[in-house]
Order: sequence, then structure tokens, then C-alpha cells
Amino acid sequence: AKKWEMESGRRVKIAVAHHGDDNAETILHHLFRGSGLKGLGGIPPIRGRIIRPLLGTGRKEILNYIEAEGVSYCQDSTNQLEAYTRNRLRHNIIPLICSQVNERGLEHILQAAKRISQADVYLEGQADLWLKQYGVAEPKQEEPSQRAGADKHMLLKEPVIIQTYVIRQMI
Repeated sequence: AKKWEMESGRRVKIAVAHHGDDNAETILHHLFRGSGLKGLGGIPPIRGRIIRPLLGTGRKEILNYIEAEGVSYCQDSTNQLEAYTRNRLRHNIIPLICSQVNERGLEHILQAAKRISQADVYLEGQADLWLKQYGVAEPKQEEPSQRAGADKHMLLKEPVIIQTYVIRQMI
């Protein structure tokens, strides 16, 4: 992508094939590892030059399309290895959720992740606003001023979730 950008003078994006099932697996993986809201929000559709146009599409829908159109494809051989936690989620836990808990379980995980991601973005914005108002700036010669501290008494007046986001942004 960098080479193409240099040659064309235009910004180049890289589309990857992550889909809705991958996103649900990621969300569950993060949940079981003890993630915060950012991890529970799932895979972002855009991160830098990486775009994920298939996040709203399920694995079955993609495979049905590929079969109907006669398109050949390849699959990473490690996707079948039970040595990886993600694969155990894919092959054991998610089918169990869909068959024993709710057949629309993946859809509901993705709906919850969307709301969680929205909450995360909102809380980041609130922390940013708080830091602009109460943060202590430390000027740097080579960079714009950095938020290096905060008024402890003002911070303690905020809900714990805002305190956490403010501290994370300062770090």
C-alpha cells in the first residue's frame, strides 16, 4: 500500500476479509480475557488504512455466495487447529451458544458490541472534554503540549468510569 501511495500520490486502503462471525469470536475472546469497553466493542470497521467491508456479513452468507458464484477461495490452515483459543470458540463455544442458548446469539453479540463501542467513543469524548477543561498541560519543544496531569480534587468529583478514561488518556 505504501508503494502504491508513493507511485499514485493517493491514499490506499487495504480491505481484509474479517466478517461478522470473526467479530463475534473476537468479542467473546476479549470478554473471557477481561477486556474493557474498547475490546468488547469488537473489530473496528476502519483502523488506519485497514478497512473491513464484510463485518456486517456472516460466514455462512459469504460461503453461500462463493458457492453460488463458483468463486474459488483459500482458507488459513490454522483455522482448524484446536490449539488456538479463537478456534475453540469458533468450533465449540459459538455452536453451543447458537444451538443451546439462542440461535441468533451471534447477531445479539454484535448488536451489544455496537452499543458498547458507541459508549466507549462517548466516554473517550467526555474524558477529552474533561482534560481540556481541567488537565494540566506540559509544553514540549518538539511536540504540541501534552496533557501531563489533572486536578485530583476535580477528578474525584467525576464518576469512576470518567476517572478511568481520563487517566487512560493521560497515560
